Amino acid sequence: MKPSFYRKHYRSKLSSGKLFALAGVVFALAIGVSATSTFAWYSLTEVFRLGGFELSVETDFSFQIGRKVDGQITYSDEGYTLSDFGYEKPTLDNVSNMSCTGYPVEYSDTFVPTFSSGYVGPVSGLTPAATEGFVQLEFYCLANHDAFLYLTEDSVATPNAEANMEAAQKKGVDPDVLNNVTNAARLSFYSPLGYVIAELGEHEDVDYCGLLDLYGRGYYVTDQDDKEFLYGVYDGTPSYSSTPLSADTYDYGEKAQDIFHAKHRAGTYTLNENSITPKKEVAHPIADYFVPDGYGDSYPIAAIKANEPTRLMVSIFLEGWDHDMTSALIDASFNIQLGFVAMFSKEAKDFFAK
Repeated sequence: MKPSFYRKHYRSKLSSGKLFALAGVVFALAIGVSATSTFAWYSLTEVFRLGGFELSVETDFSFQIGRKVDGQITYSDEGYTLSDFGYEKPTLDNVSNMSCTGYPVEYSDTFVPTFSSGYVGPVSGLTPAATEGFVQLEFYCLANHDAFLYLTEDSVATPNAEANMEAAQKKGVDPDVLNNVTNAARLSFYSPLGYVIAELGEHEDVDYCGLLDLYGRGYYVTDQDDKEFLYGVYDGTPSYSSTPLSADTYDYGEKAQDIFHAKHRAGTYTLNENSITPKKEVAHPIADYFVPDGYGDSYPIAAIKANEPTRLMVSIFLEGWDHDMTSALIDASFNIQLGFVAMFSKEAKDFFAK
């Protein structure tokens, strides 16, 4: 496989005439947010569930989703809850998925996506791998034909307006700010297709690097030589202005000051942004992964091998490098609902024949 395998999305060219069978499982989660630092801390709690469903166009095609229990895969058409996967009250912490830029090229059915922990000081490159602060669900998909997996059109993330209003009243903040939480939320999927990231809110081009006001002092962090410190992962070698600033400056216009938007302090050497190339998030809005409707292209989230339990790792996290991921999200909440649909096609068969 080519080195770009894990960061390439396969566009299906399927029309409704090539659709052989559908099946789906739906589950719903509710996510609550709480924070005490510049990068917010998040808590995840489940409040309800939706039962699963199946829909088949042709009875000789089948698709099931299961999970491992004591080393054995069991399948269910009743849907799943977080507690089924050992989560009672998990916490979503300040993490980033920037480590995905170094994931292995070849698929492995034992590989588990990793997340980088938040920054606590001037540290270049990747931070240590986080051991908590995200949710991961291991599914197994079983189909009797090679298939691509898509999301149903009712897969959606929505702010919990009622909970956010209550939290906003207690904190004396604008509830619309809390309702912005879905813009920082992500779903990711790992399967033989590779690694796929879906945005749960509005699309934003995200760089996995940048200057930060990590301590909330209104200025970007500098190193011991008064050079602005570049966090994250990138190509190239940072270079700086030849002379220090004579006065404070800022370049974020009317945007509110936060961890990503701060002043350049007088006496510092400013970063030459042209000296580096940021590593970038490869993600699309969740609607881009909906099952094709015959009127346009869609991205599959996974590939399923015929008659073999195919492992699907689903991760839920908030991307620390998304500019919506700030302390303004303290106490925000949102709900997420997912439905999976298998589409059997020649294109899927050709994928596994490579």
